[in-house]
Amino acid sequence: MNGLNPYYYFEHLLAEIPKLIDENGNIKTSKLDQLLPWADELPAKCHKPRRRKVAFLTRQADGCLTFTEIMGLVEKEKHAILVLKYIGEDAWSRPVYQDQFKHLWKDVDLG
Repeated sequence: MNGLNPYYYFEHLLAEIPKLIDENGNIKTSKLDQLLPWADELPAKCHKPRRRKVAFLTRQADGCLTFTEIMGLVEKEKHAILVLKYIGEDAWSRPVYQDQFKHLWKDVDLG
């Protein structure tokens, strides 16, 4: 839904629409523009967090890309890259990775 978190967006709508109603029970349609999904005025909590770009690593002998390959990706993409190192499989044979911040990641979609 336009990169919005539906729960917080509708919560915001329900809080703000009553404030736009005048004493006759009417709403000026021009004031509704600030509540549209693409409006700049929406609070940050209404937007879903952006996903980080992830470089999936191939299973090499050491389980990760070389430093030179990683730096090549950083230069090419011009984005922060989450570096994942293959560390093994879980009990259901799903690949498990660890990023540079020591967080664990699992490939639950397997493809």
